[in-house]
Amino acid sequence: MVIAAAVGLSGLSLGMAALQCGHYVAHRRFPGLGLHADYFAIRGTDLGLGAPVFYGARLTNYGPAPVPVSRCAFLTDTCEPGVTIAFALEGWDARAKSWIRLVQISAADVCESLPTSRGKGRFERRWLWPGQSLTTVDLVPASWFGNGRLARFAVFTAIPAVDGIESSVKTTPFVVVDR
Repeated sequence: MVIAAAVGLSGLSLGMAALQCGHYVAHRRFPGLGLHADYFAIRGTDLGLGAPVFYGARLTNYGPAPVPVSRCAFLTDTCEPGVTIAFALEGWDARAKSWIRLVQISAADVCESLPTSRGKGRFERRWLWPGQSLTTVDLVPASWFGNGRLARFAVFTAIPAVDGIESSVKTTPFVVVDR
């Protein structure tokens, strides 16, 4: 029994180390244990939408235990199940030397239906298991932040409409590039 526990623990440790190393290769920094949010950028030309750049965020559990996270579950226009998370966009205010909320995508907005994309969803609180990720399905154009601005995402793990509290994980700051 002790050997089985030791093998299980070493397997978990190796899995956690592999996740950490994978993040380091992709982002040049270790995420630490627990929930971690990263931003990503997609050129509009890759989506067939012209030149602008679109931004999104990904929430990943790098911890050894599952964590409850509020999310919106929906059906896509092809009747496939989909999941997204609520988020806010924040920009750095140099005069106030603090982060200000630029746009908040509310719980109602996140679960709202989008023609030719998804049907109306419902919020649920489920476990985010170690190694699992959730992304913001809605991509944000750079113009929402302002070109050249220092910005970040606040990805919500708990929202007032569902959980009675607000809790979020922030991405590392990035400079918005519109082209």
